[in-house]
Amino acid sequence: MSREKISPAFTHWSFSGYITTILCCCIAGLALTRITRWIQNFKFLRSLPTPSYSRIYGTLDLMFNEKLYFEMLLNKFAKDVHPKMCCIWLGPFKGELVLYHPKTIKTVLMNSAAWKSRGFGKAYENGVPWVGEGLVTANGEQWARARNLLQPAFHLDLLKNYMPVFNQCADRLLEVLDWYAKSGESVDLKPLLTKCSLEVVMRCVMGYYADIQGYDGVFPYVKAAGEMTDIWVERNWKPYLYPDWIFRRSAMGKKFYKNCAIVHQTAEKVIAARKTALDTGYKPDGKHMIFLDILLRARDDDGQPMSMLEIRNQVDTLMFAGHDTSTSGLIFNVYNLARHQSYQEKVRMK
Repeated sequence: MSREKISPAFTHWSFSGYITTILCCCIAGLALTRITRWIQNFKFLRSLPTPSYSRIYGTLDLMFNEKLYFEMLLNKFAKDVHPKMCCIWLGPFKGELVLYHPKTIKTVLMNSAAWKSRGFGKAYENGVPWVGEGLVTANGEQWARARNLLQPAFHLDLLKNYMPVFNQCADRLLEVLDWYAKSGESVDLKPLLTKCSLEVVMRCVMGYYADIQGYDGVFPYVKAAGEMTDIWVERNWKPYLYPDWIFRRSAMGKKFYKNCAIVHQTAEKVIAARKTALDTGYKPDGKHMIFLDILLRARDDDGQPMSMLEIRNQVDTLMFAGHDTSTSGLIFNVYNLARHQSYQEKVRMK
């Protein structure tokens, strides 16, 4: 019995069709996996307590009113409905988990490798033009490399060397507060504590010494950093500014990118000057070593140093995260001490 010949065209078509079928199956499988995961996440988030939910706009009505958001979420919802967490909705299908209790927050903080909120409309994404892929915003291998390189900078023995700086800046803050106490004027502590925190961070991170707290005007770097922090937060509350092509053309966006240039130029000048000093033989001891020195000397497992961009990103990150979180913590503590006189007296006695 003779075997029929198979034409080359048919063989080619069969092979191409086979490959196409495999690719289509892979794409369909990947899409199905992502859809299934999204449905699971959606069901989980919908099972969580929500301040209010519309099938059209989610809870966006709250986000357009920051005061209403915090008043409902923290003063009412957290007390009367759920004390640990809730879900807010950026539209009918995009939910964001909000944690406001020490136990739930601890779960996230204890997971140091947790992925940051990046991508369109995410809080950290809006700060990337300023801090780049720093320790706060980076993910994956980039985060792991930066974490390993920066580990020595947070050693307790090294941090102890910064105590004189902390004390000097705290004494300067007390001098400013003493003036207000004698004058009898009421004072908003936030700007004063912000300046104090920023002065500490600028000295410890960049070795930048200036009497920021006593200066009546505003240093360009300080002004730029403060404005960018406010814009970053405000942009997170305005979804229509999430697209970068819209944000860049807005007055807020133009100011943000202008300040980015000021901050980046200042950081680059300080980094270059410190690098030149270290390259020409300057060897700071433990008491005079700043965070920037550690970045410039850091080497990974392959002996490779950090690039100038990586160093600038980490400096900008520490400048933002260091003074912003410290200020928030200080204000929160002062507020609670003012409310609870007995604890205030215990702190005074210590």
